[in-house]
Amino acid sequence: MGSGSKKTIICTCYQSHEPTGKSAGFRVGDQHERYFEQRGETRAVRTMFFIQLISQLLTWKEKGYDIILVGDFNENVYSGRIAKRLGEPDLNMEEQCLKCTRSPLPPSHISGTTPVCAVYATAGIEVVNVFVLEHHGGVGDHRLIVADFTSVSFHNVGNS
Repeated sequence: MGSGSKKTIICTCYQSHEPTGKSAGFRVGDQHERYFEQRGETRAVRTMFFIQLISQLLTWKEKGYDIILVGDFNENVYSGRIAKRLGEPDLNMEEQCLKCTRSPLPPSHISGTTPVCAVYATAGIEVVNVFVLEHHGGVGDHRLIVADFTSVSFHNVGNS
């Protein structure tokens, strides 16, 4: 589906926390680690996530799709490894709150000090408004981000 040749993919993602050594083994990252270790995979879970996310985004870009990426990255969305990679010319993705409001996102988690959740988009996507709710304004203990995009810049890939 889509309109003309313009197509957009919306991708949601979650990158687990850095291992802290304090976990009792029940965090998502611990579960991922056990799953992959049982299959002989020894790379760090966050490394695999990074490689697979960037690879998939590049595949979609090569097909000519615009991309909206929404995620809990569990790292600073302006200075972290993922943020830096998304901003490189081959992906050319921007964090949409800063792009729209010229103000950086506040801390995402209720006890956090940095923004770790964000909405990124490729250059073909036009954001017209972003609203960030207070903590507990949505589900869970992270802030909810609402982004409004122009319909002209956004078209569903559907089953194509």
